[in-house]
Amino acid sequence: MLKLLVIPGIDIHNGMCTYCISGNEGMEQLYDEFSKNPDKLCSLLRRENSRSIFVKDNDSFTGDFDNSDILLQIPKAVEIPLVLYINRSNFEEYAWFLNQGYYRVMIDDIVYTNPDDTRKLIDKFGCSRIIFGFLGKNGERNLPDGSIITIDDFIDKIKPYKPQRLVYGDDQWIERNEPDNSFLLELSKKLKCRVTLYNTVNSPHHLWKLTEIAPQGIDSVIIGKPIFDNNFPCQKLWRFAESLTEPELQGKDNNRQK
Repeated sequence: MLKLLVIPGIDIHNGMCTYCISGNEGMEQLYDEFSKNPDKLCSLLRRENSRSIFVKDNDSFTGDFDNSDILLQIPKAVEIPLVLYINRSNFEEYAWFLNQGYYRVMIDDIVYTNPDDTRKLIDKFGCSRIIFGFLGKNGERNLPDGSIITIDDFIDKIKPYKPQRLVYGDDQWIERNEPDNSFLLELSKKLKCRVTLYNTVNSPHHLWKLTEIAPQGIDSVIIGKPIFDNNFPCQKLWRFAESLTEPELQGKDNNRQK
């Protein structure tokens, strides 16, 4: 049976990760330090064998804080493919992050607001590095101008670009705590590309159910808070190992700085 790639998802707000790992007693301060330093958190996730990390800049959608300096530290800390989801309006801004070490960027609204620069991004970097995302509710999404599009509208819009991957998330699935596998299969067939599920997966049971359709196009999942809450097998082993090794590493770092 084909295995799903589990991709940890971190959300950046005010320069910090919005999630904090639930560790063993006495480790709270260390994990809090990781959350305050997203680059160190990503290094930890890599040591836990993560093969990719999905980084979302929450503040880019609200304009409350510029996380650019923090975001640039992450590719320097890990050498695995990083996916950046950030709200930008033109080719130059997305291209800048790709040239600074991010392997992929995920785009969505720019497909409608700036189709010319969308084409430039595809022509310059290709669909292996420019992936499309649709994060909405009940198959619908609000555009910046207030209009509503459906997932079918979005599919029709991106088909000419011959996408290789779609990231799909649905808040309704999160609310009912269950992804719709048949719907995901239809997405994969309509676009003839790979599909990554964004959030919704909260337990090993969900992962097991998704592996049943993985050979048909659903090959990866992005998981945020449930990973930090240790909802999956082997994570308790990681926490135990970290309780033995991470304080020692931290101590060595401190000694080097003195």
